[in-house]
Amino acid sequence: LSPPRGAPPMKLKLKAIASKYLLREIQVPSAEGAAECGHNSVEDAIAALELVQLKIKNGPRFGIENPTTCALFSIVLAHRRTCALIARPKPLHKFAGPSSVHAIACDSDQQVLARTASACSGGKMNLIVSHLVQSANPPSTEKLQRLDAGLREIFRRAHRNTVFIVTTGQGPSHEIQALNNEKFAAQREGLKPGGRRWTLDKEVALSKAIAKSKEGMVFFTIKQLDEGKCVSDAAMNNSNESAANNDTGMPERIERKTFL
Repeated sequence: LSPPRGAPPMKLKLKAIASKYLLREIQVPSAEGAAECGHNSVEDAIAALELVQLKIKNGPRFGIENPTTCALFSIVLAHRRTCALIARPKPLHKFAGPSSVHAIACDSDQQVLARTASACSGGKMNLIVSHLVQSANPPSTEKLQRLDAGLREIFRRAHRNTVFIVTTGQGPSHEIQALNNEKFAAQREGLKPGGRRWTLDKEVALSKAIAKSKEGMVFFTIKQLDEGKCVSDAAMNNSNESAANNDTGMPERIERKTFL
């Protein structure tokens, strides 16, 4: 149902598929015995059935990676541009790809923001991708203020004509994680007297939370002015320079080209 890239004999583990498509962890070793593999026949069967339901709901192409797609970093490098990925070790290992990608490891989101700002001011990279994990998940005023301050500093240090994109991405939110943990506990204790129960209302809430997590936001802009120049001053300077070099006295149109 979910074949990986590569030769047909290769198979993905149920644990990996459940983590990717069901957004929950299974086959976790118990706290009493860390050496145990964590397999539970009921848990595995439920996960397999839910994966089949997803396949039926989303169509035969669901869960099949498209081998014709190409990683963003590979495209950039093919055009002889430089790129960097700034993130924690796990995303670096997963997404860095070609060895020519500059991988910058960080221990926290604040470090990611700081090193991204530093890389922008250096001006040596054509593409910088930064991965934030917990800056606003779960959201709080303090977290959002720190995130806002970090993004402002990155934009301030970026060079003119820099394309600046902020996206929320997709993935499990704090609400999905909480509901999945509750569902996992209910599956484990469901057969015990007085154990937790997973209700239909909670299942509906989980489905809505998953659907909501797929609705991301993207903010896009181009830095057209260097810091310290206001729009009116820059427009006046451009107009004066163009008028001096134009017999008609009309300002010429300034073409701007942005490269990634």
